[in-house]
Amino acid sequence: MDAEKPAFCQTKYPGLNDDVQILQYDVGAAFNMVRALGAAWLFKPFVGAGAGARSYLYKNNDLRDRTCAAGYGALGMELQLDRAAIRLEGRDNVFCFRSALPRIKSTTRNDVGLSLGLAYHFR
Repeated sequence: MDAEKPAFCQTKYPGLNDDVQILQYDVGAAFNMVRALGAAWLFKPFVGAGAGARSYLYKNNDLRDRTCAAGYGALGMELQLDRAAIRLEGRDNVFCFRSALPRIKSTTRNDVGLSLGLAYHFR
């Protein structure tokens, strides 16, 4: 039985130690409006955008760590009651990818995510 692997992603490079850590960091801004829903609830739709980078850190010394530009667009809403809110957000991340091996071109990729969460607003 194989030992349990650490919590890393795996690459598609056959025959190599294929553990990789993927880090994404960005900064952005969101713009929203506020509409009252009855006496207690607030409806707050928003749109946002941001830019940053994504880094691929390989455990194998034969593979080169890479960092490439990234950006995102977001669309969502909050339903707020007093200071607490339920938040729903859809986000499209767009990023370039540079292979850790030579002779492979860079590509542009994207991933789409949907998140549901709780928010707390400090006044």
